[in-house]
Amino acid sequence: MPSNRSRALGALAALLLVPGGAAWAQDGPDQGGAAKAVFACRAIASEAERLACYDREVGALEEAEKAERVVIVEQAEIREARRGLFGFTLPKIGLFGKRDGTEAEEIDRVEEPLASFGFDASGRATFTLANGAKWLQIDNQAVLGTPKPGDVVRIESAALGSYRASIGGRRAIRVRRVG
Repeated sequence: MPSNRSRALGALAALLLVPGGAAWAQDGPDQGGAAKAVFACRAIASEAERLACYDREVGALEEAEKAERVVIVEQAEIREARRGLFGFTLPKIGLFGKRDGTEAEEIDRVEEPLASFGFDASGRATFTLANGAKWLQIDNQAVLGTPKPGDVVRIESAALGSYRASIGGRRAIRVRRVG
């Protein structure tokens, strides 16, 4: 069974792959037509006409979702996906923005358990976090001791778009996301 993180990343991937763009329930300033049409029903004074409007537009929204023209994603799923994508450079497409068009709060650090640790052919550390994120050391700093699965890895943004990782409380090393 896929994890919540996998489902969130899958939903975000679906948003990026849907032809002609996508609308989602908490989207930004370019809110999708299907959602707008449902919201417009509230302005109808007559109860019978308002109910008919809701029935019609919710049906259209449901069909759009089934046809994958619309993807409904909750804010918590977006936050979790942003955490899972930490370390990747993503295009500014407004996917993570707020309703008013401003950027969402930036994630500047993550803490995840270590899944695996090793060294590449050049002697630089390579490691994978429990969430599947793969990182590679880019400096020549020695990694003291032997990190073990389950050690907490803290990765934080550093200067000029770089990242620093501390594994199990050890001295930080410079890293970049590779997968």
